[in-house]
Amino acid sequence: MSNYIEKEQFEKLNHENLSVVDQGKNLLVNNDASYQLAAELGKEATRREKIVIENFSEPKKASYKAWRAVCELEQKLLLPLQTIKIDLSRKMGRYSQLKEDQTHKEEQMRLAEAKKRQEEEALKRAEELAQNGDKQAAELELEQAIDPVMQPIIAPVGTSLKAEGTSHVTRWQFKIVDEKKIPREYLSVDEKKIRRVVQAMKGDTKIEGIDVYSERTTNFKRY
Repeated sequence: MSNYIEKEQFEKLNHENLSVVDQGKNLLVNNDASYQLAAELGKEATRREKIVIENFSEPKKASYKAWRAVCELEQKLLLPLQTIKIDLSRKMGRYSQLKEDQTHKEEQMRLAEAKKRQEEEALKRAEELAQNGDKQAAELELEQAIDPVMQPIIAPVGTSLKAEGTSHVTRWQFKIVDEKKIPREYLSVDEKKIRRVVQAMKGDTKIEGIDVYSERTTNFKRY
């Protein structure tokens, strides 16, 4: 229970409220008399609501002001730290991606150089075989020179950046470039907009896929 509301005060309010609630639960509205009684209980419940709200109004305001003050102090300390973490994370991410791109480029260069060496060696062997009169073997070597079988290149150890207490996370993002092309399963229904139309048009509402119906309830005045 809040420090601003005494336990005895809370228990008193709760006891009086539950008396109305219990009567309402047990009431069966099936004639004019019970209908009038339901109206009286509804009005009493509304009156009790007002009493509860009034009792908690000042404590809530005081608690809210204190909570806001604490949150503002906390945020004043946290915001610079959170901002610099985001900035550092992006800087490290960009550098990590740059290193990865460089490593990939170096691997492609090594692959091209290895392919060139294999082609040159195959051509040399083909030339030697042709000079020795082995044309069939020379043709096979020429085929090897045109489309050499490459051995996989193992990336050097240590190309992945690491720092104690950190880890790389790749998060895929998106941006909408043409809203009209987005499939329906990725669209959500604007229920607020539909509700405004239904409240305005009532039974004359004509929206495909929507079933409009009325529901009768009773409002109780607050005294």
